Amino acid sequence: MNNNQWLIRFIITLCMFSFIQGCSATKNNEKISHTNFQQPLLLVIEDPRGERKRFGSSAHGYSVNVDYTQDPLLKRVTNQLADDYQLQFADQWPLKNLGVHCIVIESPPAGVLARLKKDKRVKWVQPFNEFDTQFSTQENNKDLTIISPTIKLPNMSNGIDIIVIDTGADTSHPAFSHTDVDYQNFVFDNGSGHNEVHGTAVTGLLAAHDKKGKNPVKGLTRQANFHHYRGCWQKSNGTGKCTTLTLALALDAAIDINPNVLNLSLSGPKDLVLEALINKLISKGTIIVSAYDEKRAPENRFPQPQVGIIYAYGISSTKPASLPSNTFLASSTAMSLSPKGAYDIFNGHSIAAPQLTAITASLLSSDPTISKNTIANRLKQWLTYKDKF
Repeated sequence: MNNNQWLIRFIITLCMFSFIQGCSATKNNEKISHTNFQQPLLLVIEDPRGERKRFGSSAHGYSVNVDYTQDPLLKRVTNQLADDYQLQFADQWPLKNLGVHCIVIESPPAGVLARLKKDKRVKWVQPFNEFDTQFSTQENNKDLTIISPTIKLPNMSNGIDIIVIDTGADTSHPAFSHTDVDYQNFVFDNGSGHNEVHGTAVTGLLAAHDKKGKNPVKGLTRQANFHHYRGCWQKSNGTGKCTTLTLALALDAAIDINPNVLNLSLSGPKDLVLEALINKLISKGTIIVSAYDEKRAPENRFPQPQVGIIYAYGISSTKPASLPSNTFLASSTAMSLSPKGAYDIFNGHSIAAPQLTAITASLLSSDPTISKNTIANRLKQWLTYKDKF
């Protein structure tokens, strides 16, 4: 074989190798969004990386399906599962505080799914869920009688860490001019969220603080340490939406802060990943305040009822016939902040939640050793049904 023949064979071999590599890269690294799937599921596996590497990476600031899919060990494990079961997978991310790696997959045929669930590499497979904020609607009727949250609190929650996980918030609002809000965004490729209404109203009711006296909204816990985590985004109709992915990232980051109180003015179906993260927070002492979801049975609700979970039920005129022992009444209507320096009137269970968060934070500030049961008893004393409702 002459030199020209060797050269031709070498070029052909090189081209074939490059083509094969290109196909492989496309198969395993193509950036597919879960929004392209007909029936997305969440595949949860043990994070195969060592603890040092796992805790050395931060969820905040990375682009889903970019950084972590390039980790050689994670890439090898996910690709092997994909090959073994002919899976299509999209977004994936690690949860360092659970030691797991989550992968969104297109639901395979029933037989394949049954075998996948029995695979020793798989911790569990669950629905890829969606969640909604218990929307605080802006009232069109400006003459509506407002039951303002005029709660007489022992203090303004000095020294207490409060995390709000919600849609984005306008942290440049003048009413936040004297409040240092740690703002983090866990909704990737969907803007900063600074123009979103729901989260602005919820955090505003807690943190608004304008020393110039021009602010009609006085934050109930304005001396607390505030963290606003954007784990949801605002849809075109004004409602807020979240997914297992966005909430999991926000909750995983919340565990690192170990807040005294976590405000969730949202609800949705039971979710194993999110419940595992909530359990971590509760085990570290965090009290979770969540908007009540009257559409779901307790056993199919996020977050699940347990000690450390408080549900907020917003009431305006009609008292509910009965409520669980861990659910408390608060005003469903209040004035709060709106983006671009505005104020508005809001209504719903969402606006009731920060009122319970405020009482809980104030009690913890007065007595850091107070028990969850004592807090519940004090909530019963403060928030009972009265004729004025």
